[in-house]
Amino acid sequence: MSPQPPKKPQQPAKGGWKQVPQPPPKKAPAKPAAPLQLAPTKGSKEIHFACPACGRPIGMPARALGRKARCGCGCRMIVPTPGGVPRALWMPPEEQVKKAAQQWKTLEPGDEGKNASEIALETSPGKIAMYVGVLLAAAAGYFYWKNQQESGSKTPGPTPPPGPVATDGPKELAPGEIAGVCQHAVFTAEAIDGGGAIAGRGPSFLVAKNVVATSYTTVLGAHSLRFRSADGAVWQAVNVLNLDPALDVVLCEIPGVERTPIGPDEAAATDPGIPAWIGWPIKEPPSASFTRPPSPGLLRLSRPGAAGAPVMSSKGQLLGMAVASARGDADAIPAAALKNLLATRKGLAVQDALSVGAGSANRGDAATIGRLLAAGRTAVAIRLLETEVAKGGGGEALVWLGEALLAERRPRAAAVRFAGVKDSWAARRGEGLALLDSGDAAAALAAFRTAAGSGGSADPGVLAGLALALARTGAPAKAIAAAEAALAAKDPDRRAFALAALAGATAHDAGIEKRALDALEKTKPSDAELFFARGECALARSDAAAAEKAFVSAREAGGGARATAARGRALDALGQKDAARDAWAEAASASPLDEDACLRASGALAAAGRTEQAMGVLRGLLEADPAGAAANAAAGRALLATEPARAIPHLEQAAKAEPARASHARLLAEAHAAAGDPASAEAALARFLSKTPDDDVRIDLALLQAVSAPQKCSATLDGVRAADGPVAARAAHARGASLLALGKAADARAAWDLAVSLDPASGLYRFQRAVAAESGDLHESRALWESYVAWAKKNADDPARLQAAERRLLERFGR
Repeated sequence: MSPQPPKKPQQPAKGGWKQVPQPPPKKAPAKPAAPLQLAPTKGSKEIHFACPACGRPIGMPARALGRKARCGCGCRMIVPTPGGVPRALWMPPEEQVKKAAQQWKTLEPGDEGKNASEIALETSPGKIAMYVGVLLAAAAGYFYWKNQQESGSKTPGPTPPPGPVATDGPKELAPGEIAGVCQHAVFTAEAIDGGGAIAGRGPSFLVAKNVVATSYTTVLGAHSLRFRSADGAVWQAVNVLNLDPALDVVLCEIPGVERTPIGPDEAAATDPGIPAWIGWPIKEPPSASFTRPPSPGLLRLSRPGAAGAPVMSSKGQLLGMAVASARGDADAIPAAALKNLLATRKGLAVQDALSVGAGSANRGDAATIGRLLAAGRTAVAIRLLETEVAKGGGGEALVWLGEALLAERRPRAAAVRFAGVKDSWAARRGEGLALLDSGDAAAALAAFRTAAGSGGSADPGVLAGLALALARTGAPAKAIAAAEAALAAKDPDRRAFALAALAGATAHDAGIEKRALDALEKTKPSDAELFFARGECALARSDAAAAEKAFVSAREAGGGARATAARGRALDALGQKDAARDAWAEAASASPLDEDACLRASGALAAAGRTEQAMGVLRGLLEADPAGAAANAAAGRALLATEPARAIPHLEQAAKAEPARASHARLLAEAHAAAGDPASAEAALARFLSKTPDDDVRIDLALLQAVSAPQKCSATLDGVRAADGPVAARAAHARGASLLALGKAADARAAWDLAVSLDPASGLYRFQRAVAAESGDLHESRALWESYVAWAKKNADDPARLQAAERRLLERFGR
């Protein structure tokens, strides 16, 4: 008996599976239809369920679990677990459903088990062509099998082992397909503050049904959260399911999202060299690879990813999430960490979980603050730390607050916070950096020396800061030695390299400058950061033209307002005062909390007589810190010439904030005097001198007394410590003014003779000497006035003073 051909295997058809049609058997008596069975029978390899629209019974292969299916009525659905109810994705119109339901009820018995895709194909125009193709394939297979049986050996050889069974698992995706995954499941998280403005923005993604994951540092400070997809759809978070600040993760619930989450690839490896995709930007996700993990439970990538972006395998499945790093490294947490957070749902209100301010539960721990600073969210970091300090936070919170203020370009405010921490070399280092940024090199040198003597002698930041402070205070040899030590120290960071390079440039040591810049470049900083370092070094070498070009390049590389303000300094050094003023004003407008830009813009605008514009650029600083000394002093200085009474409150606040700074006391006294209140002016200076000895302040007080109480002037001047130089010349000038007021013209002239000898470059003392000589010999008086006029014309002295002298000559001597 000839062998019978085996039964035809099942063949895949478009959208589903079906039995290959066989030659029609001999007609047998019809059997009654079997009762409808939706649950799978024992050993069944199919999933049976009913269409949620028309009720049609459907059978699908078990491998179709979780896939999309389409019924003949047009309903689209997700195939459920055995015995479950499918989730409808799209429901057809009611009339279409009724028509389809009537059609399937008239089918021949036995058709109930056919799957939805097959039934749809039976009603499609391409069904006949498909049948013909399948029949031809079946016939070809039969004749091939028949030929093999007839030509084969009588003694068949051993049966080869079966090959790998084909599966329907995920496939490798092309870059365009990865982008498609991102456009479907990656969103933009928007943190909304109490005023309704967007306080933070960054990536997020669907990690489970109606659950989105994002970065804690991105949304910290939010009163509410919303998530925007690439196609413009927006969802509002109803709560925070769970969060872990240490991991930099927040899970939020957003109901009504009919999209497939990015499923985890639990079998994928994350060993060094394994490729990965970072799901941000959404339309052009970049590729990366894993490097050696820095610690257990934390992955590291070859390139940084935006915090909150999914890290995916080449199959488009989830491997982890990029997080913010305190050091700016390319860190990510594994997908298992997200899975663990999903297992416990806290269900917190968004504002309770994320808001920052009075009464908030959030704390300014170092890890969170470091990530906020690395992510550029300095404003949130400052609010968080100020809340922590208000709650009684210790020195660490103040040090971090100072670092945050430095990052926000507010060095004077930072110096005050650092100064509030005692017995901490890290605080002294921060104070030194802040004082360097604010231009007080002598005070910075003292801070760095204290830091080195109290435990920071091996810290590269302390050594590099010390080098720059020494270079700026005129000790180049010591500066070079400190810079060498900084470059040889263990693990110097980018800031240390930049400071060492600047110290080398200031000390005119090209070797140190080049070594430090080369070391900085090896750390792979941003282009803007590198251009900044080169520009500052050029400015320190007095090469303002090269500095201006470097700062322009920094701005083009994304340096923003900081680059514009730095360019203003270069333009000022080139003598282009108007262009410098405009650059500072532009930078202050773009970054209203940048102290350097705002203070420089205010001073330049006030000098140009644009007082209200000067006050306008200071508004942001004054609102952020109403008690800030630097901004209040700048405001008082801007108002002093035109509105001294309005300047007084600002200058009083500056003197209160920094009672040991002589310039504040002197400006306050000048404002009181200009407002017609010399008594208050004297009181302000006396109050300062009662706590801090200062020759210039003492001389200012003596000059005021020379007008109101000249008899007190001599005793006041006895406290002046300077014996020579410009300060001693000012003291002699004050003594001369008081003696002239007391009617002692000869003694007054002798005092001004001394002042001229101590400071020959001053025209004021020559003028006053001629005034004192008017009561003496007429010929000598005329000679002194003529001598002053000749000197003033040659040395371009004050025009008003020169005109007064010429008028005196004309009135007294007819010429």
